[in-house]
Amino acid sequence: MAPLLRNTQLGRSMKAVIYPEDLDLSFPLRQKLKEWLSKYQNEHYNGFINEDLIKKLDQEGKDIAIMIKKELSEVKMEYFSDARMTNEII
Repeated sequence: MAPLLRNTQLGRSMKAVIYPEDLDLSFPLRQKLKEWLSKYQNEHYNGFINEDLIKKLDQEGKDIAIMIKKELSEVKMEYFSDARMTNEII
């Protein structure tokens, strides 16, 4: 699976890739993350042309980010939408 998360604590010029498998997440949350990533990547390869699907995927991504934040309470979370090129602190 491709990298999904980035450690931005290092600053803009130095970002470390974090693989979801390396995080101490519950199995159901890792599965949900993998399924969402697959759907998001498919829409990316389609050119982000389906506005309704983008909205749904971004909301699902934010919901997953909130779940990750709850499981890893010591982390700071930010959701970045590749489709819209926007970010949101979670």
